[in-house]
Amino acid sequence: MLTNVQHYQTLILSFILFIWVYFFWLDISLLEIISVFFTVIILDFLFLNGLRFSHQSIIPYSGVNAAFWICFFLRSEDIIIYIFASVLAICWKHLITVWWRHFFNPSNMWVFLTLCLFPQYTWVNTLQWWNYTGSAGIEYFIMLLCVILLWVFISTRVTKLLHYEYLFTYLVPFFVIHSILFFIIPYYESLTSYFLFFNISFFIFIFFMISDPKTIPTKSVSRILYSFIIVEHFYVLQFFINESYSILWSLFVSTFLLPIIWKLEKYKNNTQINTFLFLYNILMIIVISFCILVYWQPDLVFDNVCNQLVCK
Repeated sequence: MLTNVQHYQTLILSFILFIWVYFFWLDISLLEIISVFFTVIILDFLFLNGLRFSHQSIIPYSGVNAAFWICFFLRSEDIIIYIFASVLAICWKHLITVWWRHFFNPSNMWVFLTLCLFPQYTWVNTLQWWNYTGSAGIEYFIMLLCVILLWVFISTRVTKLLHYEYLFTYLVPFFVIHSILFFIIPYYESLTSYFLFFNISFFIFIFFMISDPKTIPTKSVSRILYSFIIVEHFYVLQFFINESYSILWSLFVSTFLLPIIWKLEKYKNNTQINTFLFLYNILMIIVISFCILVYWQPDLVFDNVCNQLVCK
């Protein structure tokens, strides 16, 4: 019986990647996948063990999981881009920390920065599961259900093995508030566009990307309010950039708050942290309202379906 949550993560993500590549034609070559995993595993192993090779060497499971995210969300026709993102993701994970915790999700961080540094050679495509019209086949919905069930399974395993609950205090609130605002902020969105936007890629993003236990608040109320902030950041960003990019950027921007959140969570009295997060949520609501006033309500899904960071 597996007792390490990262074992479950690796097995599940391997299954999803295999299905994605061989049955849904994910736009990444086998050579690019191998290059990402080889680079990440070797570099993370060296950071963890140095040049010491023994039966007690630490296996870099977290580095392996970072490789999955680069393969899932980064797109390029140049293999050097994938290697670049892989190297910097692992270096960032080990070298940039706060109180010995990496507060930026490493793979998201360097997918984000690689997209910014090489906009002519990279892109992100969340519509990768044969669902470009909102009306997909039975295979798509079977895979969607599979991803959601695996998402629930791994969350319950985290609770059982690590005694750390975040399914109902972080992931579900994130999805619920995202779904509610989807029908409030845009000018008009139908159920078809809802299923187009909340697709398999979106659930994969929820599944692991935002749920790294090392890059989320410690207290349950903080996690709920923080999940709202990630969503609010998305709806601010999508006024200015492609919403496919906004999903990744919203997590990156939100992580800047984590050192402050962790600092305030150290107080026994929760008043400080709850007040800070509540006021920050109010601020984001004001910013979104101002953007709507200036730019009017967006047509969320269909205005920015393109490969560029800023669509014309």
